[in-house]
Amino acid sequence: MKSTTISRFILMILGNIFIGFAVTLFRIADIGADPFTTFILGGQFVTNLSYGVTTIVINLIIIIPLILFGRDLVSWGTFVNMFGIGLISDGFISIYHLMGIDSLSFLTQLIVASIGVIVIAFGASMYITANLGVSPYDGMGIIVERLSEKRVKYARARIIQDVIAVVAGVILGATFGVATLISAFLTGPLITFFNTRVSERLFARLEKVF
Repeated sequence: MKSTTISRFILMILGNIFIGFAVTLFRIADIGADPFTTFILGGQFVTNLSYGVTTIVINLIIIIPLILFGRDLVSWGTFVNMFGIGLISDGFISIYHLMGIDSLSFLTQLIVASIGVIVIAFGASMYITANLGVSPYDGMGIIVERLSEKRVKYARARIIQDVIAVVAGVILGATFGVATLISAFLTGPLITFFNTRVSERLFARLEKVF
């Protein structure tokens, strides 16, 4: 395994762990979440499965068009994201419940959710910088752009996709709240910030070590 591959793999794993922890923070705050998490939380009400298992089931469905129309986008990171994020979040949730915390004030919920937005952007930045495949959900916008021969740009496809995910999640029973709005406006800029300030520098240092 080349040194670059080791560095990318480490960055990808770290990114997924941070994303899983961020999802946990959204679940604890319970005042909304990023679009895909909102959809998964809504799916839980239908499946009566854990968040982790629901995530896997939904990812197994939406990875089909990714494999059919964007096989080049599928790599190690795709499968780690598919099977890891939900289970990582479930693990952190179990630890949280063991702490015996019954309820949070709204201010605490807001703080926890805001930290979640920062953490998910940080994790996504590392995941993107690793460049070892995209998650099934992230790949959908790319597929739409390709199939439309760029008549529908990725940015527009992603907005439509996120709106559908939030609406579907809320209809199924998930919470739409302030964290959803914070995530919508700040996640993108924060990812850009972390890309240049942290993730790319961390990747460069990992290459020197490995």
